[in-house]
Amino acid sequence: MGPGISTPYDYSCEMISKQFLEDDMNYKKITDRKIVEPFMKMYDNYKVSTDSVGMNIRIKVLIHSKNNTDTLCMGENFNTYKNGIKMIDNTELLNYLKKIIDYDNTVPSFVRKHPERYKTNN
Repeated sequence: MGPGISTPYDYSCEMISKQFLEDDMNYKKITDRKIVEPFMKMYDNYKVSTDSVGMNIRIKVLIHSKNNTDTLCMGENFNTYKNGIKMIDNTELLNYLKKIIDYDNTVPSFVRKHPERYKTNN
């Protein structure tokens, strides 16, 4: 969605998809070990949360390994879900991801075309 953009409804992890967002998806495939290894160290330390906070996803990460694919969905500043399970937020990992994907400069075309419909906090 881009930083600070308010939308008329919350986005679930499933809504962050080509089917729902069409050309407004921003993809970045990362295979560089210097980026992936620190990410995986932080990712492997997630713990399950007991909070029942709603979901408003802005970032979706697919983590491919030899045996499976994990899905990590994150809000702009909090709300983390790993394979659909609420996790304790990891600010360090969220900030690392935002830097890698240049989140601060991500704005979907529908917001650029109709800025009057979307409120921004920036």
